[in-house]
Parts: sequence; C-alpha cells; structure tokens
Amino acid sequence: MWGEGEPGFVVSVLGGFGLQSRNRAGAAPAKGPWPTPAVDAMEEVLERYVRRYPQYGHRRIHAIVAADGHSASPSTVLRAMQRMRRHPQLGRVF
Repeated sequence: MWGEGEPGFVVSVLGGFGLQSRNRAGAAPAKGPWPTPAVDAMEEVLERYVRRYPQYGHRRIHAIVAADGHSASPSTVLRAMQRMRRHPQLGRVF
C-alpha cells in the first residue's frame, strides 16, 4: 500500500506526499501572514454594520451584508470581526 520515497516521507500508492509526513520529517511549516484582499476590501463596510449591531455574530452580520447587496463570505466577515476584535467570542472593544 505504501511505497518508498525520500527519507522521512511517506508516499502513497497514488504518489502524493502527505502534509503530515512532511511536518514529521522536519520540514519547516508554512509561515504567514498571507495577504487578505477580501477582508481588506470589506473591513470599512463591516465596521459600520458591527457598530450598528454590536450584539450580532459573524453569521447574522453576513446575512445583513448580503441582503444589502455586498459580496462577502461568512468566513470573511468572521476574519474581519476578529481583526477588529469585536466578535462576541473574543470580547468587544467599545
């Protein structure tokens, strides 16, 4: 089922190298931060909604934003709220 590959790597029959095997072999993990253009673009828009509805979470804010015609995924709203530190699970800064 498993083939031979480079030392420290596990190679499947399909020939792919698994992420866990690379990390176990001592390879350096990927480092960020990665660019977040979607969050950057929506941050100003979301700031208004979060200030207006401070008790709402990212899912409800996403629903309101989508109803108003903006395009953003729930995870983008969550990341923006985390960046603003206004998400209920992280504590609000008012």
